[in-house]
Amino acid sequence: RIMELEEVSGVDRFQPKSRETNRQEETAKEQAIFIFDGNQLGKLVDFYVEEELTELPDGRIQVTTLISPSQNYIPFLLTFGKHLQIIQPEWLREQRQVEIKAMLES
Repeated sequence: RIMELEEVSGVDRFQPKSRETNRQEETAKEQAIFIFDGNQLGKLVDFYVEEELTELPDGRIQVTTLISPSQNYIPFLLTFGKHLQIIQPEWLREQRQVEIKAMLES
């Protein structure tokens, strides 16, 4: 609970992104396809909308979404451990592999 609020002077105020910046970020997004074990559905509904989720005939869940290459998705994806397969983009699959290898070597 916030009990007291103090304004700090000398700090730049929040500046919302311009519409142009938002448009550029939207066009920079690319499609990602993930396949999760079916037992992950409870977590997935917290992060994805229904239109992004497809149940496959074998019970696994396919997520088709848009991602921004400038965002770091690896920590989030690692929370799913072995229950996730990254279909695309290839660069994200490779980043995940590099991170897993680094964890094993540390």
